[in-house]
Amino acid sequence: MSAFGERLRSMRVRQGLSQAELGGERFSASYISHLERGMRHPSSGALEFLAHQLSVDVEDLLSRADEMPSADQIAYALRQAQLQAALLRRDFEEVQAYSEEISTRDGSLGQWWSARRVLAESLLAQGSYDQCVEVTDKILASGFTESSATLKAIILVTRSRALRARGDLVEAQVAGESAVRCVSAAECAPDDVKVAALNVEIAANAELGNHEAMSQGAESLRSLKATLGPGHIRGIAAWTLGNVEFGRGQVLRGITEHDEASMLLRPEADLRAWARFNKATATMRITAGVFDGLDQFIENATHGLSIVGNAGDRAELDLLHAERLLIDDPQAALRRLSSVVADHELPPQTRADVELARARAFERLLRHHEQFQSLVRAAECLTEAGAAGRATDVWRKIADLGRPRSFVATGEAV
Repeated sequence: MSAFGERLRSMRVRQGLSQAELGGERFSASYISHLERGMRHPSSGALEFLAHQLSVDVEDLLSRADEMPSADQIAYALRQAQLQAALLRRDFEEVQAYSEEISTRDGSLGQWWSARRVLAESLLAQGSYDQCVEVTDKILASGFTESSATLKAIILVTRSRALRARGDLVEAQVAGESAVRCVSAAECAPDDVKVAALNVEIAANAELGNHEAMSQGAESLRSLKATLGPGHIRGIAAWTLGNVEFGRGQVLRGITEHDEASMLLRPEADLRAWARFNKATATMRITAGVFDGLDQFIENATHGLSIVGNAGDRAELDLLHAERLLIDDPQAALRRLSSVVADHELPPQTRADVELARARAFERLLRHHEQFQSLVRAAECLTEAGAAGRATDVWRKIADLGRPRSFVATGEAV
């Protein structure tokens, strides 16, 4: 963004004007957007009109090329650099300190927005989901966020991820859907923001069991993926599309997408994303009965998440190890699953996954009464999470299984 564009946007937002209101009957909102992003240069007539609209002098809109930054501006730039560096090294206490310092100073709205966004990302990374949601609420309420559909989408993506991680699946889906609408409305949203918005919407719909909405999102993501060059962003898209195909029972297609993701995602680009992908593909391959290369995926996930994983990541990793034990030793898998519940505070959809794994172990051991109980608990957890579609699928499985004779209305053995 040019100095003029930044100044124009700052003045407009400070006065509570939309781009359309600033342009009035003379200039379109698109033209004002181009000016603010430095893609167009105003004529002298346009400068006079904009200055009149903002009730300022033309000189106030212009910045001299030889204008030197003030000591405060230099200090802000340094703090922003320190903030980003702290996030990269996952020094969350420093992120908190730098963010609070930047946010409490009398700086620009852009500086405030950037500092709070980094804080929200750091809270998400360390598993402080309630705090992350609170911070995103405040960012979304700011006029600066409302001034850009792309900026709003970025915050909605973070919000959706935090909501889903703590078990608020319906709210997560709403935030993801809103993020997708924002990038659709934005003129030039970056590809990584488009992919991230579709990812969170698809993930929430998948956990809710909204198969039609998930499929629609996947088609949009597939079209976008076709335009992407080889790299990390395409790898993220392939990961999500592979999840969808595994969920549909299209195992070979899922493997194809995940194999592409495995080639494109790099630990040096985003260690946590790389480790979580390895965990996800291992889990889905186990469920599909595909064991080729499985232990390497599990090893990658274990190493990566032991370095950068939060409490939620570790719980899901423990569940993965239990799923691996289930292949050869269902009794050992049951012991590991019990420790997952005992050692971690789990959101309802993860508790459901634990109970579904228990049900598979009990089935292998021919303990049908306990299998039935675990399926009932899984359905109840999914209902608690708002995942009505998935809950219905489990209830249907329960109906197909038939109620064991020893199971009475209370669900307890007699």
